[in-house]
Amino acid sequence: NYSSFAEHQELAEQTLQKELDRGFLEWYPSAREAERRYGSLTLSNMACLVKPGSDKARLIHDLRRSLVNAKVTIRERLVLPRLSDAVEDILDLHADAPEGAGPETDVELFVLDWEAAFKHLSTHPKERRYLAAKAWGGGGRKPAGSSPRCKLAHAKAHAKAHAKAHAKGCLLYTSPSP
Repeated sequence: NYSSFAEHQELAEQTLQKELDRGFLEWYPSAREAERRYGSLTLSNMACLVKPGSDKARLIHDLRRSLVNAKVTIRERLVLPRLSDAVEDILDLHADAPEGAGPETDVELFVLDWEAAFKHLSTHPKERRYLAAKAWGGGGRKPAGSSPRCKLAHAKAHAKAHAKAHAKGCLLYTSPSP
């Protein structure tokens, strides 16, 4: 992973735990176990960006450097609407207004914003092997105490043994729940 992930490791792991709890991630104790289920993995680095003075982390899963992005075929180009498109739509609504509605007729606009919207899209099981990253003790570092996932998975009596097992590295496998 990138140095920003190690620099903000506690916050990054808290964010990963939240995503795991929401069903956006699958976690395996080793890459071998994930490969048994999905085949050969492509591991990508992760970065953790934190705004100054904030305790909210943004995790970046770098699929460009691992060349995952190069394996993607996009059959059509999606273009996001521009402000001029919104103005044009409002003018069309006014033009199509019912009889008696004058130019002073209000058009109400609203914005829908789903938190983590793209994470709600399911990833096909055959493609999940391209969305893997190491976390929770990866890179030969022993997690501080036990990671949030470990605390959920094991009683305190097993924490030391579990942390030792994680010193070899745990795999975080990302994929939205189907």
